[in-house]
Amino acid sequence: MFFSMALALTAQAEGDVRPAADRAGSVQKNERAAEPAVPKPTKVPEIPTQPVRPTRDDPHLLGSWGGIRPALIDHGITPRVVYLSETAAALDGVSRRDAANATQFAFGFTADLQKLADLPGTFQFAINKRSGPRLDDLTGVHLLQFSQETWGRGRIWRLAQAWYQVSLGKWTLKAGRTAPNEDFNSAACDFQSLYLCGTASGHIAADYWYNYPSSSWGGRIKYALRSDLTLQAGLYQVNPLNIDPSGRGFNLNFSRGTGVLAPVEIAFTPKPGGQPGLYKAGFFFSNARRPDVVLDTNGDYRALTGAAALIRREQWGLFGNIKQQLQSPRPDGSHRLSLFANGTWISNQTETLAGKVAGGLQYTGLVRGRPIDELGIGIGMGKVNDRLSRLQQLLKYRGFAGTVVQSTEYTVELYYGINIVEGLVIRPNVQYTIQPTGDAHRSPLTVLGLKTVATF
Repeated sequence: MFFSMALALTAQAEGDVRPAADRAGSVQKNERAAEPAVPKPTKVPEIPTQPVRPTRDDPHLLGSWGGIRPALIDHGITPRVVYLSETAAALDGVSRRDAANATQFAFGFTADLQKLADLPGTFQFAINKRSGPRLDDLTGVHLLQFSQETWGRGRIWRLAQAWYQVSLGKWTLKAGRTAPNEDFNSAACDFQSLYLCGTASGHIAADYWYNYPSSSWGGRIKYALRSDLTLQAGLYQVNPLNIDPSGRGFNLNFSRGTGVLAPVEIAFTPKPGGQPGLYKAGFFFSNARRPDVVLDTNGDYRALTGAAALIRREQWGLFGNIKQQLQSPRPDGSHRLSLFANGTWISNQTETLAGKVAGGLQYTGLVRGRPIDELGIGIGMGKVNDRLSRLQQLLKYRGFAGTVVQSTEYTVELYYGINIVEGLVIRPNVQYTIQPTGDAHRSPLTVLGLKTVATF
């Protein structure tokens, strides 16, 4: 009932007037009393995010929704409505210059059941819709990682979240329709290139690790070893119906499952020199049935034999994330400097990519009078599976026309995030990719981008 009221207000409020993983759904600030008010920083939330505590100082483009938003929060319901747009234009490095715009609309709510119904725990619900083309498809240059991170999993409505979470002393339990990247290998999503946004495991092992907005039946158990150290494990069904781009965004049955994904992660939150940090390391295993990347059932190259693929049932990977503040912000939010690093490496049986690493720096207040605008620079690298590269070398040696030997791709992105008003941030960016598609003989690709996030 309360959520219906919130949606109704969105329609009425047209006359009235943070996203991606740790950075993207986790950022924050105050001001000096003597300085003019400035908009609070808006981060691109990588919906999904961990359940947030209701707060009234979150930035929203439509403010309090005419008083309805704080009323809902008082009753235990925190609504979320977020629109994301990513425009990318290829400037050079392609035979055909073109531009594309990919968008995402998400709405949902977090329910504090203690407030709402005097019951323990939290319930979170979200629906997502992605639209628009991918630049790669227009230019014909298919990067190993998209220049528009929000593209993917079909242009359909999807049930992204419908889960319950409860804390029992040092234990936290979560179950329902969820995605592993909500809790494991999570990273922020301020950049536009997929190399520098979100959970890398789901980008290179996408056939059995389903990132948001896809969801699966699953759950997670977390234990606080001490105040700055946690250990968690999860279990998720691997079901191809859940990533079907043709219109199965609300598949809820258990049929057609091919196995499970089981991640484990340890997280450490130290404060070296008083600066907060987050250090995570993890491992995952999946027994989902997947075709071998190159071999047939007889152990020969199926590109040569045309025979059926060998089916594998053992995939694993290692991952890690670092987020460390290097310099504390001033009272107005300026001069905050932080670094990040993310990496994933997986077994080489079934996927095109074997690994992906990325890192960068972010700094606020570069421009005088704009204390919470943010400059970000990052570099990412994707490594093609060596087994696939060796097959490509063989095919080229045997004279197969058009064979490209893929190896490694590198992308650098520079963005400047401008907080226009509370709830609206734009991030013009430029991406420069060396060895696009992993082809050492291809000219570098330059992409000009614009990432816009509106939080209503």
